[in-house]
Amino acid sequence: MDIHILERETIAQNVARKLIGNYWLGNFSSNGSFFVRYIGRSDTCLRRRLSEHSSKRKYEAFVFRESEQIKEAFDIECREWHLLNSLGQLDNQIHPDSPSKLPYKCAYCKAINHSHVSNDFSVGGEV
Repeated sequence: MDIHILERETIAQNVARKLIGNYWLGNFSSNGSFFVRYIGRSDTCLRRRLSEHSSKRKYEAFVFRESEQIKEAFDIECREWHLLNSLGQLDNQIHPDSPSKLPYKCAYCKAINHSHVSNDFSVGGEV
């Protein structure tokens, strides 16, 4: 996945309208690595959602991934949120909401709550 600067012009050049999918927002570390600080998704338009974030000027860059289905985007957001939240690096501390009017549940909450899985993940939060 390519890392893009989080500016309206860059978003417009790289993200088509009305895509559903996921995005990762963050900043560059001193060694130039992209450090993820926020996980999100859009069920209607990634371009619009990323533009909203760019206007806040909190993050320097973004990565995105298009999804074919809303459920796929929800599952990816949950997986990534659980992974990076367990490392204590996310600014968004609230668990992802299920898509509007759809009864999807987080598969990762169920796995963690019912199987005594350790929250030690070997993957870091840098891309």
